Amino acid sequence: MTTQASVPPTKELLEELRVMCAETLEIPIDEVTVDADLSADLGADSLTMDELLIVALGRYGMEDRAVNVQVSSYPTISALADLIEQLNDEGNNAQNSGPDD
Repeated sequence: MTTQASVPPTKELLEELRVMCAETLEIPIDEVTVDADLSADLGADSLTMDELLIVALGRYGMEDRAVNVQVSSYPTISALADLIEQLNDEGNNAQNSGPDD
């Protein structure tokens, strides 16, 4: 089980996602670039892409949001990082707006 972590700055997030992708796909990290198409370039099938999405969102405590995400809309590490940053921003905005706002 992975420990929940805060979403790091973009450069670190991209590197963490590259590592997760390499581990999930069981390929050398050198093959994983931020703009490589997970399916076409790296050979990920839809189940593996779902698994990567769940692992990535779980790492940052967002696994409950995976049901609302179409993994095919995020075909690269860069796109997945954008999704995580967006969900993180939405989560932070929701926490900062209370019933008194």
